[in-house]
Amino acid sequence: MLRSMRLQKSVSLANALVDMHAKCGNINKACQIFDEIQDKTLVSWTSIIHGLGMQGQGVSALVRFFQMLREGLKLDGIVFQSILSACSHAGLVEEGRKCFDSMVKDHHLEQGTEHYVCMVDLLCTAGLIKEAFEMPVTADAIMWRVLVRACQKQGDINLANQVIKYVDEIGGK
Repeated sequence: MLRSMRLQKSVSLANALVDMHAKCGNINKACQIFDEIQDKTLVSWTSIIHGLGMQGQGVSALVRFFQMLREGLKLDGIVFQSILSACSHAGLVEEGRKCFDSMVKDHHLEQGTEHYVCMVDLLCTAGLIKEAFEMPVTADAIMWRVLVRACQKQGDINLANQVIKYVDEIGGK
């Protein structure tokens, strides 16, 4: 009880502990600390969603995401990056697509390059490389690396050559 009171006094400390335990692989402890926070902030929710995603628990991350939505918090691009990453790690393609679309439709947030990178990674992980290649965004070095790596894993030499040719044409930007 005393520990809970101390954590509650410092939501920032609790958020840091959630993040630390998740990164160390102790997701159960991270969830326990998160559950003890009474006045959860957007950072609290983002920390647990990100932690669950890193540990491959995409479904649990989605559950927490929907709990957060019910709390009525105003979302930002960082929490969407975390949930898209969680969907990618767990191979939850349709759920990731819905969250990606919801950013604009429901939350009126702009999708940045970091969100497109998550979607490209999600699609590539699911073997949907051509769909990932056709995402309507100016790709950066990270995105090209994800695409080429996916082509390599899938053995799609033709598409890998297309990606490399395109990168050469635009000057490797």
